[in-house]
Amino acid sequence: RDEAGIVYYGSKPGSSLDRQLTPYQIIRFPIVAPSSFEQFNRKDIDFGVDLDGDGENERADVQATVHVLARESITVPAKTFPDALRVEARMRMQIRFSTDKRTALGTDTMTAWFARGVGLVKYVEYQELPPVPGGRGVVTEIIEELVEADIKPAVRLR
Repeated sequence: RDEAGIVYYGSKPGSSLDRQLTPYQIIRFPIVAPSSFEQFNRKDIDFGVDLDGDGENERADVQATVHVLARESITVPAKTFPDALRVEARMRMQIRFSTDKRTALGTDTMTAWFARGVGLVKYVEYQELPPVPGGRGVVTEIIEELVEADIKPAVRLR
């Protein structure tokens, strides 16, 4: 976090695709709801996976847009946060198969709720990858929720 917003720098171990996209901004300050901005737009990057089984990673154009949707109440195991910020990031992956240059669309939608003084309290990600030649597509869903937090009262500086 800095005066411009919140930036994601990746995770460990992280994927090959993730390392090519990071760092990228998650939230822009000042926060305005509703609003949106382009998170990234990368062309012809190594997708990091050999989907068609020919020994060569596919290439992709990857674009993502962040939508700051609203402030709303969210309940997670830790507690209810009455004024959490709901943010949705939508990523489109135009994947080019190396065997036949066919293209297919993959999508990833991430919805996150951030609470003031706490940070991320809930995260839901839904990803769809296209069927590979002679195979099936892949759908992944991840849900993470804050289970416990030690929230200290804000200290005001004079």
